[in-house]
Amino acid sequence: METAFIQKAIDECAAKGGGTVLLPAGLYKSGSIILKNNVTLHLENGAVIEGSGDINDYPGNMATFIDAVGNKLGRSLIYAENAENVSLEGRGTIRGAGKLFPREHPQFKERPFLLRFNACRNVSVSDLRLENSAAWVSHYFKCEDLRISSLLIKSRVNDNNDGIDIDSCKRVKISDCSIDTGDDAICIKSTSPEPSRDISIANCLITTSCAAIKIGTESIGDFRNIAVSNCVIYDTEHGGIKLFSVDGAKMENIVISNIIMDNVMGPVMLRLGERKRTYFEGQEARPAGYMKDILISSIIAKVSENKRCPAGICISGIPGHRIENVVFENMTLEMPGGFDGVVPSNVPENEKNYPTFNMFGILPSWAFFIRHVKNMCLRNIKIKQSAPDVREAFFCEDADEITKENVIFTTL
Repeated sequence: METAFIQKAIDECAAKGGGTVLLPAGLYKSGSIILKNNVTLHLENGAVIEGSGDINDYPGNMATFIDAVGNKLGRSLIYAENAENVSLEGRGTIRGAGKLFPREHPQFKERPFLLRFNACRNVSVSDLRLENSAAWVSHYFKCEDLRISSLLIKSRVNDNNDGIDIDSCKRVKISDCSIDTGDDAICIKSTSPEPSRDISIANCLITTSCAAIKIGTESIGDFRNIAVSNCVIYDTEHGGIKLFSVDGAKMENIVISNIIMDNVMGPVMLRLGERKRTYFEGQEARPAGYMKDILISSIIAKVSENKRCPAGICISGIPGHRIENVVFENMTLEMPGGFDGVVPSNVPENEKNYPTFNMFGILPSWAFFIRHVKNMCLRNIKIKQSAPDVREAFFCEDADEITKENVIFTTL
């Protein structure tokens, strides 16, 4: 185990005012490594930090929290807390012990993250290969001035293998990453009352077994001023773009633009709910928040077939809480169609349920499902249907000021 060797180098560097700790090519088996102020940990090409399979090598005092599925997590291979001017970089690899913490493992619910930054400022993570995490690949909580770039992330070896989780952070730039994960690839969330705001995501290549880009589900704090652009999403099973406020968050000023999706189930979903989940002891549940001022434009999406629950674009608030001021424009959608069963006449509200693209079952429309919405514009949209479908293209309920401009349907 090289934990003590690496930690000593970091501690000595920090004690001298900071600098760079360089790891040359080689395999470094390790437990938790704590990053410090003004220190850059640089992994040269061929350097591999590989996480231990012993849970005792990851201290349990790393600011634990309850995740979306009820696990109490916090341990991590690379960790920083209340640190400033911290960098993690290089052409090396950080590899988790994901396969060594299967569901039947006695410490499965405590399994470690790969990277975790808690309440840090001026953080840079770049150029690395991150793989095989036991839990989320990376979690950034209450951080400010965060830059994440040019990462290669591959992790499909355990449950909840999220790629990049931004949690109650401010001033964040994510760019030029290639992500292949078993759970949400990029997720902006807020497990605390602190907002996630002023965030840019650009130029990423994404494939995942879950959502490609998601805001929510954990949504105690607000979401404001978030832009996603120039991303390619492919072979994705549970949603291309998801915007969820279900724990009381106010979500506004969101722009999604220039996105290509290929073979994606459930291309876009907006959900305002009232689940009232909490994530820390003593936290108070919040009533439903709001979602407004959302622009989704310049999208090309080829939607994959899902016979069990065929879904198009879903925008749904709840009674008394409408989603407002939404624009979809300049889009080309290729939908599979082909549903020939019984069209549902009553879609449940499910306002307290975990949000997902199939949470309502089969919808009464194959292109757009619009419910509890006010002031929405659909402009310059071409929708291609691959096979006949007995459902209508649009379904609207409790929806006011819905306008359609140059919306064209064709059958392939």
